[in-house]
Amino acid sequence: PLEVRGKMTINLNGYNINTELAEGYTTNHIYAFHNYGDLTINGEGAINARGIFNYGTMTLEEGTINAIDGNGGYGVRNYEGAKFIMNGGTIATTNEDDNKVDEGGYDATPLRVDEGATAIINGGVLKNICDFTFAIENLGNTTINGGTFESVHSTVANSGTMTIEGGSFSCNGKENISAHALYAENGVTTINGGTFNGKDNYNGFNVYANSGAEVIITGGIFQN
Repeated sequence: PLEVRGKMTINLNGYNINTELAEGYTTNHIYAFHNYGDLTINGEGAINARGIFNYGTMTLEEGTINAIDGNGGYGVRNYEGAKFIMNGGTIATTNEDDNKVDEGGYDATPLRVDEGATAIINGGVLKNICDFTFAIENLGNTTINGGTFESVHSTVANSGTMTIEGGSFSCNGKENISAHALYAENGVTTINGGTFNGKDNYNGFNVYANSGAEVIITGGIFQN
């Protein structure tokens, strides 16, 4: 992978960045970047990898980040102290191996915000096709001002602090797969705007608040 320590801007300019399989693996690709500095990605094109590790400041303006492994990985994972800003572009999972978490496996996740990390999403698309992960998994501090968020499983899972001002949250859950537009697992979630559309073909709701979670709703549109 490429390690970023200073300030770097990558203009994809219509090209793709594809990573190779990790040594000794037949299904796990390497991560494209380990960012410890200030990384900006723009331009049309795609990064096809297990994902990107962010320890510093990262901004996505344009382009697509595809988490291509079906057995784990993160399109973008923000570690403690990191900051991620998304103004546009797409982060997506592309492969489903049906690795059920309760059976010891795990699927890929477009965006994870660890405890002590920050994310600000102003636009763009986050799309998850996996059955047992989310478009966003937040344990830190995330603010969503806009964007489109889609998932097969529940779309957004919050266990930290999350403020939603806008955006579209929807899921197309399969039978026997919980599909909440917003799953408040723990922590505090504040909804001031946005459109929420859960899938009620098994156990899906627009907003589901788990025991111990706090949800404050002052606005938003909640579909039938």
